[in-house]
Amino acid sequence: FDNDTQLYMNQFQILNYKSINDHNAWSTIDNFKLKQAMSGCGYCIYKHYIITFGGEIGDGKYIDDIYVLNVEAINGGWKKLKHVKCPTKSTYNAILTTNNDIHLFQAHNVNEETGHYSIPLSVILKDENMISDDDDSKCSMCDEYKSKLAAMTMNLKIKTSENEHLIKERNEYVERYEQVCKQLDEIKDELNELQHFKNYLNWCGDDIVDWLL
Repeated sequence: FDNDTQLYMNQFQILNYKSINDHNAWSTIDNFKLKQAMSGCGYCIYKHYIITFGGEIGDGKYIDDIYVLNVEAINGGWKKLKHVKCPTKSTYNAILTTNNDIHLFQAHNVNEETGHYSIPLSVILKDENMISDDDDSKCSMCDEYKSKLAAMTMNLKIKTSENEHLIKERNEYVERYEQVCKQLDEIKDELNELQHFKNYLNWCGDDIVDWLL
């Protein structure tokens, strides 16, 4: 995000540390441009991979996409993951632990909700060529089940969040319905009273006394 222009950016720039005092030390790599301009995405770095989580794209809109960039593949560019998304559309802070687990902390979103989620790195980089064999978390059947379980857990949290939103909407509609019913009952009472007044020629003495009181 450019504070001067108030625009969301998609540029990818690299610093030449040997020319750090030179105003041209930063250079732009067009092949590494983000798929869309954004701000506030969570990110973490694993070896030659950069992973982004969610972000804000302007006008109060947020995304739940996860992108991966292999900086060793010059012509590769960012890859949008299809098999997994962030728990909600939001900005995030991301942390990669020594156990190769990624922790996401919600920052800003439409409902300003907060949450803490975690997922194994192996779910994000599920291609066996992305995680080397010398890592402590080697690919095995146990890791495969762990990855599947983490993906299912994250999807469950997403569905739970959606259900909670629907329940909240339903409760709001029920409350509005009850208010309308109450208003209709009041209108009916007023109409009945007016109807009674309309028949004043047929009133008896008690009716007249009640009206005066």
